[in-house]
Amino acid sequence: MFSLFLLTGCIGEKKEVKKNKIVTSNWIGYAPILYAYEIGDLEKLNIELIVSSSLQSSVLMYKKNKLDGICSTKIEIDYINQSENKSLHITPISIFNRSYGGDVIFIESTKNDKILVFDFLSVNNNSFTKTQIKKLQNIINKSINTLQNNPKKVFESIKFYYDDITYEEFNTLLTEIKLFSKERKDIFLSLIKKEKICNKQNYLKEQ
Repeated sequence: MFSLFLLTGCIGEKKEVKKNKIVTSNWIGYAPILYAYEIGDLEKLNIELIVSSSLQSSVLMYKKNKLDGICSTKIEIDYINQSENKSLHITPISIFNRSYGGDVIFIESTKNDKILVFDFLSVNNNSFTKTQIKKLQNIINKSINTLQNNPKKVFESIKFYYDDITYEEFNTLLTEIKLFSKERKDIFLSLIKKEKICNKQNYLKEQ
């Protein structure tokens, strides 16, 4: 009876491990993280993905629910980091892509180096260890590589996130961004530094 009591007590004290929650919109540029989620890679790091319909919705959900990470551009990162609540502040850890014609700002296309729009995965400064961040970077890089080499495979896994989009339309949208790669890493970081898009580049350099 005593042994049974001890065993029951131990089971009762077992706590469920808290999941880290990342929010992303369903925009084409974030397809790699959607794919990583669908094939179970994020689950290995105990990460739950929350999918919104827009960047604005992502920011609102991040702040309201005090989430652990967000996929966004520099504009959203700066907005969040201007908050007086420093517990919400985030740091970019991975680059997904550079918009390359996917956005137009003041009649200028993002194909122009004067108009730079990058998409990042940023995490809350208190949510992940350095080891977890490195593993997450590897997962993102792996998914980006799959998207580059086998877009059909990625599309089939995540097409339900998009409203009646065909594979041909998906492929066309991919031509409007330049996905991160080891070959593009240096030029991406150079442009980010030159235009002061991101002050904290330590993690990005390790991607």
